[in-house]
Amino acid sequence: MRKTLKKLLPAEGLRIYRTLRNAISPPQFLVLERMQIEERTAFFGQLIHAGDLCFDIGANQGNRVEPLLRCGARVVAVEPQEDCCRTLKRLFGPRISIVRKGLDEISGCKDFFISEATVLSTFSEEWLDKAKSSRFKDVKWNRKAQVEMTTLDNLIVEYGMPFFCKIDVEGYELQVLRGLSHPVSLISFEYSVPEQTRNLMQCVMHLNTLSELYEFNYCVAEISQFHLDHWLNGRDFVQLMSDDEGTFIRSGWGDIYGRLKC
Repeated sequence: MRKTLKKLLPAEGLRIYRTLRNAISPPQFLVLERMQIEERTAFFGQLIHAGDLCFDIGANQGNRVEPLLRCGARVVAVEPQEDCCRTLKRLFGPRISIVRKGLDEISGCKDFFISEATVLSTFSEEWLDKAKSSRFKDVKWNRKAQVEMTTLDNLIVEYGMPFFCKIDVEGYELQVLRGLSHPVSLISFEYSVPEQTRNLMQCVMHLNTLSELYEFNYCVAEISQFHLDHWLNGRDFVQLMSDDEGTFIRSGWGDIYGRLKC
């Protein structure tokens, strides 16, 4: 709920979240959050099967972890923020594996820009510069920390090949995907347009270099359903993204999904 409001109404989302939280009773607010979890569970239930290994890259406080667990998935949650990792451990305990690192195209260390709104913390200076001057101009990034980085390939060596990999890393999606050299059956990454259109096209093209069998669809905002009634190959999806007047560009933000055709 908090993430939804912040991104639908970026300039005032945190204030609106707090106002809404204070305006209605805690049970009512919890009902709204539980409804969103139920919707995500039903959505993932169409894609994920019991026992599937799932990577949640940028797990934050677990708003995708719980629906995946409800589907019977085995979850590896990757999250560089200490406070968020504590929350994940408190909420899910030994049911998940927690990796307190960032993901990049190579291992090493990198500056992490930490926001007062944890879902907007990022490794991407380019994304941060654009965010400060546009949709998140009222948000503050108060701290910077060095974080150990690993790669998707390294995670696969340690935990196995995932069936599903979800990526939500505030503008750092391309670098995360460049650390992957094996096609994953189902993968998603957050998008925000028009400011990240070029990077998103590169994400799609990188996946197509891993396998030409990838096809793509997308979900708008936090709506748990695919926007297109059919999946597009990489070339056609890039063309869809390049239409400055099209519905994709006008959608603002959401998640792009890539899957391997059967």
